[in-house]
Amino acid sequence: MKDFRLPHDVHADMSDYLKKVEECLVLSNYQLDASVSMEEGAEAPIARAEACLRPKEMGQLLLLLHSYLNLLDYMSPPFPSKQCDSIHQSVQKLLMQGQMSTSRQLELLKVIQSKHTNLLKSI
Repeated sequence: MKDFRLPHDVHADMSDYLKKVEECLVLSNYQLDASVSMEEGAEAPIARAEACLRPKEMGQLLLLLHSYLNLLDYMSPPFPSKQCDSIHQSVQKLLMQGQMSTSRQLELLKVIQSKHTNLLKSI
């Protein structure tokens, strides 16, 4: 038997996943800031440039985003496919490992959250 859920309920679950993604990125960035402040010296700019997710954090982030995208795909008939495609593209950019610092990933996540909020306006 298929699980039938209202779009508002699924949207709320999706919002929870995005909040967990944000928490993951913030905690990862906090750990980086703590290690940079302990070093204090000429190496601080180098450490900030290398502010990427560690494998465990990346795995957690991938799991959360995969769950989010599964729900997004599940709801793509009620949600406009153009908006869903735009969110998919933004999530792909978010996962450019090694090319984006966690602080920039947080900024991009804000864009994704904004797009996500707009999904309900289209129903």
